[in-house]
Amino acid sequence: MKKSWKRLGATALAAALAVFSQPVLPAQAAVDVDALADGTAYLSINNSDWADFDAEYTNAEITGDGQYTVSMFAAEPQNLAQFNALQVKNGESFMGTGSILTVDEIKLNGEAIELQGDSYTCSVDGAGIDTRVNLYNEWNSPVDADGVVAEDVRAAGDPAACTAMLWTADQLTGVSSIEVTFTVSAFGTTKAAGTAPAHELAEDAGRAYLNINNAEWSEFERETVDAYVDGDGPYTVSMTMAEPQDLAQFNALEIVDGEYVLGNGSVVTVDEIKLNGEAIELQGDSYTCSADGAGIITRVNLYNEWNSPVDDAGNVAKDVRALGDPAACTAMLWTAEQLTGVSSIEVTFTVSGFGTFLETEEGAAAPAESVDLNGVYHAYIGLQSPKYTFRNAVDDAAYGAAVEDGKYFNQLTGWDGDLAITVPGTFEDAEIAGNGTYTVAARGIQWPEGEFDDQDHMNLIFISTDIPNSGEIVISDVALKIGGSSVELAPAGAIVSPDSVNYLNMLIQNTWNGDVGTIGFYSVPFEEIEITFTVSGFAYDAAAAPEAPAEPAPEAAPAEPAAEPAPEAAPAEAGSKSVVGPVVGGCVGVAAVAGLAVYFVRKKKG
Repeated sequence: MKKSWKRLGATALAAALAVFSQPVLPAQAAVDVDALADGTAYLSINNSDWADFDAEYTNAEITGDGQYTVSMFAAEPQNLAQFNALQVKNGESFMGTGSILTVDEIKLNGEAIELQGDSYTCSVDGAGIDTRVNLYNEWNSPVDADGVVAEDVRAAGDPAACTAMLWTADQLTGVSSIEVTFTVSAFGTTKAAGTAPAHELAEDAGRAYLNINNAEWSEFERETVDAYVDGDGPYTVSMTMAEPQDLAQFNALEIVDGEYVLGNGSVVTVDEIKLNGEAIELQGDSYTCSADGAGIITRVNLYNEWNSPVDDAGNVAKDVRALGDPAACTAMLWTAEQLTGVSSIEVTFTVSGFGTFLETEEGAAAPAESVDLNGVYHAYIGLQSPKYTFRNAVDDAAYGAAVEDGKYFNQLTGWDGDLAITVPGTFEDAEIAGNGTYTVAARGIQWPEGEFDDQDHMNLIFISTDIPNSGEIVISDVALKIGGSSVELAPAGAIVSPDSVNYLNMLIQNTWNGDVGTIGFYSVPFEEIEITFTVSGFAYDAAAAPEAPAEPAPEAAPAEPAAEPAPEAAPAEAGSKSVVGPVVGGCVGVAAVAGLAVYFVRKKKG
């Protein structure tokens, strides 16, 4: 089957080449991955221009331990980029996180080459979804700068002795065909979770510096002025080039061990950028994130074409933070025209929230508060359509119940261009007063025209609650009706959202989550949707509810179409996450594509 190379979305690129990342280039493939069955192995091959090229691919469906072969035959010889890989769709769940793919032989242009070392296996994006074996990846390694092996890395031998570059840089040119033979072992096994070693701070921990790359991704002579961050306040860093440079699509401000020194709740805000000595107009507000998805280096994207604070569904990554609305921020603070002829860069930024940690030092989210087992809580239906008409979770930072007096939460919100509008329909939420069976619903929905033209199912269907996610309360026996007809759930049933940190949320359908990505057939567009479920764990039953329960959530009230434009999202890159082009590691990454249960929605502009 002959296909043109397809540029991946922002989310997939954001986490592009992670285990421990330096700036990396986007993971792009000519294979139509969406059409592949889980467990299908394929080649992700990219040319040096990151441009379209025609090629014929042969994939392999993995069925267990054994040897397999995949290949790519290009219509014309290609000079390859710095990232190429063997990948398996949903391999981490299909094969198991303990499975190992070992490259036995690689043929370039029909000739077997000498491998430069042993291969290793890892998760593509750090989210435990797709499996990857790096064939040639200049920006990746099985270990970090301290020699620590990433949690998801495994190999037949010592992972630390393996390499991400199985061929040489000289062999990147004039490639007409690639054939990779590999062996799968330990199929169906799960890697035991180990205790991550304590992070040892680098000698220059807290050093802020500019990570600037020229268009050739090559070394160039420069002088730098760095700054050590030791508290809240303004700082300035700069770089002066010996000769003017045309810059690449990724440039950033970074802080060594910043997620530890500043805290992963701190915010770094860019106040001013001078290019060639002149202050420029910033194209939007900056946002702060973890550079590599591992919660080590702090990053602020200055110009990153392949990253965004949100994924294609508008979900904000867990490590992204800003002084204002993160979804309204941008990864491109200057314009593409300003990439050329750059002799100097000076960035002034302010640190706020120094020493604030959103997670424990072990990296686990702080536990939710305890449930009042004699208390009264609430449940709400959550939705998102293919065109991002939505109702987000009750605690959503941008569109939840506390935002603008519930303006968006109390309505089904759609889009008219960049304007947020009210979509006709009403919600039936539930007051959870003890153990029992409850129903939430949306009825009388009048979907905008064309809402399901490109997709015949919802992006998201979920239950949102204000019940603390402490594990004391269980939601079970979830049943879904759409248009009055029962719909079969995924084999996993309804699952607790992987991102349910503060409150208990249940995923029923989530296009980006393999466990609940596909459910039974239902007709679209539909006028009503209803979810019935059982709640247990309270100290009393619904029939014996207290006489004076807490006030129920305010009833939905029709809202006038929003007059103000919705905040603009960063353009879709080749997200989101993110998941992103020569770079990128994180920011949108990891969360983006895995659980995607931070139900923050916004319209992406193509």
